[in-house]
Amino acid sequence: MLIDSFLSSFLNLLNTFWNPPLSHLVDDNHHSSIRHIPHALYQFLSNASFIPSSSPFNQEWNTNNNVFLHSFQSSQSYYNLMPPESSIHSIPTTLLQILNNSSSNVPTNSSPICDYRLFKLGPLSREGYNASVINNICPDSIFTPIVSGVFLLIYLCVVLMGVLGVMWKRKSGHVKARNPVYMILTVLASLFFVVLNCLRFIVGRKVYPCILYTISFFIIPPAIGLPTIVRCIRIFFMYKLSTQKTTMFEAKRKSVTKPADASTSQTNSRTRLTIKTTSLLPSMTNSTNPENAPLPHMGGGDELNHRCLWSESSCTNLNSEASCSSKNEIASNNQQYQQNLFGNVLDQQGSLTAAVEMKDISIEHHPNDTTSKDRDTIETKTDESDSIDEDSRSWFTNELDSEISQNNIEMKKLKLFRGLVSYKFILALYAIIFFVHLAIWAIFGGADEAAYQQSGKHVFLWNVGMFVFDTGCVTNTNTVFLLAAEAFFYIVVEIVFIIMFFFADRDTWGIKKETFVLLLIQIGTALAYLICGQIEVIRFLTDYFVPYGFTLLTYSLVEVFISVVLPVCYAISHDRREKGTYGDSEVELLLKNKKAFGLLLDFATRSYCAEDILAYQDFEKYKKMSSRNRKKFALSLLNKYLKSGAPLELNISGLEQKHDILLKIISDSSVPSRDLFEDIKILCLNNMIDVFERLKASNKEVREMVANYKRASRQLTALPTNSVPSTNRMSIHLSKAQSSE
Repeated sequence: MLIDSFLSSFLNLLNTFWNPPLSHLVDDNHHSSIRHIPHALYQFLSNASFIPSSSPFNQEWNTNNNVFLHSFQSSQSYYNLMPPESSIHSIPTTLLQILNNSSSNVPTNSSPICDYRLFKLGPLSREGYNASVINNICPDSIFTPIVSGVFLLIYLCVVLMGVLGVMWKRKSGHVKARNPVYMILTVLASLFFVVLNCLRFIVGRKVYPCILYTISFFIIPPAIGLPTIVRCIRIFFMYKLSTQKTTMFEAKRKSVTKPADASTSQTNSRTRLTIKTTSLLPSMTNSTNPENAPLPHMGGGDELNHRCLWSESSCTNLNSEASCSSKNEIASNNQQYQQNLFGNVLDQQGSLTAAVEMKDISIEHHPNDTTSKDRDTIETKTDESDSIDEDSRSWFTNELDSEISQNNIEMKKLKLFRGLVSYKFILALYAIIFFVHLAIWAIFGGADEAAYQQSGKHVFLWNVGMFVFDTGCVTNTNTVFLLAAEAFFYIVVEIVFIIMFFFADRDTWGIKKETFVLLLIQIGTALAYLICGQIEVIRFLTDYFVPYGFTLLTYSLVEVFISVVLPVCYAISHDRREKGTYGDSEVELLLKNKKAFGLLLDFATRSYCAEDILAYQDFEKYKKMSSRNRKKFALSLLNKYLKSGAPLELNISGLEQKHDILLKIISDSSVPSRDLFEDIKILCLNNMIDVFERLKASNKEVREMVANYKRASRQLTALPTNSVPSTNRMSIHLSKAQSSE
């Protein structure tokens, strides 16, 4: 064996030391000093190492009349006699012969399942010089409790960090995506398993209560496999739930067709708004300034050419409309320009002309009114990239009816998926599984006691029953087979859910990645445990120095660190980043671009938080609803987003209170106001900031859009104040053009 080879090499070195040239031994002083060295080495090797007391070497040594007579004086022992030189020179040879024949010289106080060298550890043994076998339990070395204590201390520190971190950052996105309850349950399952096993090694296998050991043995499969299974279940059904929400939203939007009426098709055609400002004219009455004064050149390397046609026709009835072009309207036009420019950055980057396609510019049509041209009002609703078309009241009504009468099967799927990822399901699953395993332990323990009463022999343990509390125990082959059957069941279940796990899209929180890493570590540690159990020198010798059961305990430590501590670190790092105030700028404009909206919705779907985006779109739709359908639609939005337990329940504080307040307002008014959900919409925007920041950090295209928008905003704010016209006459040149995609 490896240890025997090591000792043989060591004794060969001693042979050189013990057999010096004779000329070196002529001096009596040297001779007297050398006499003490072989005896001290022998004492160490015989008492603290691997030389049996009944070996031929000891017999030969003891037959010599000059063998080591011990004298004790002043509580100190010393050696006053030495064997002859012939005996000194024969020591290494005799030791080598003993080691070569060690298999045939088994000590009398040994056991077939214990290496004989465990009984010769001396002070390195927990039992000292009186090492023995009790209930087929071999004597431990002093390294077993030391290693176990250090490991348990490290593990408890990691657990404490994880639990406190989860409680602290429970509202952070990284922790909420993993569910704080699930993270705590993972810690508890691992803690129960690790503490019980480490205490057995610390207290001692011979005195640790057998009832606690057998309980820890029976819960090994769920403690190792259940967190992985639940993690795979949660990832898959979170993915299904999130995609189901967005699929229903898109299906309802596409299933409702807009009217193809000829009178409205002209009005609903895409309108291209070209704002070319090459001059700004302070069109005051009797102004002497030239009509086309040049605009100061803007910085940033980009020249935005604007041309606003100021004309008398912008306000044909000044008596009835006292202020057509107030400062608020100018600011609104500037803001609209920013939105339009931002919305088309993807398709028109680098263009010096801000040509913004607008899809929802509605112009009232009065066929029987000769002055309809003068009374046409332009209402800029959204960008050309707005993902929801709001062009006719009949379309609103049809969509509303379709939304209220949602498919019952789809809603049942949503409720099922929500139930499978809820903390209640996780709690129930953990409680049921661990209760079942405790019941299995009790059943087999009772069967073992019944068999012992009849035959006088235990079935699952050596000489001890499962319910014994005053002594330790070890398992036999029958218990190993039982554990293997339980482990096989969990392996099959894991394989099934791992296959489902690979069908889910990669999430944005890194949960799927960490699950895959933990799965590889679990397979590696399980194989290491099985392989170590088949190597005799590990089972019968080194296991009593460093137990090979620590392979499974190490996996539990790594699992807590990766699945609990690291997400808390991610949350702390993410929360320390400075968050900007976006409001109606970056986030909202991103929602109004068709391509950007798709990117944001997909990212939010993989982040399991698409509700805020869908709710924002519905709240914008509500503002454009006709008064006839507004109340009905408001009630449907309450049940859809603000009702506790709703499939698309928003993640905002005080949800039920807000629901009751809005319900009372809707019930008391015949026509709710258009800004009824404005406060809720702002909360949704705030919730989207985290998703927007992570999307911007991971998507170069979105970063370019935001950068171009900011550059355009700076250029607009650089306009001189004296160039803003004070007149109330302004008209924007609209050139209608059919756009093709």
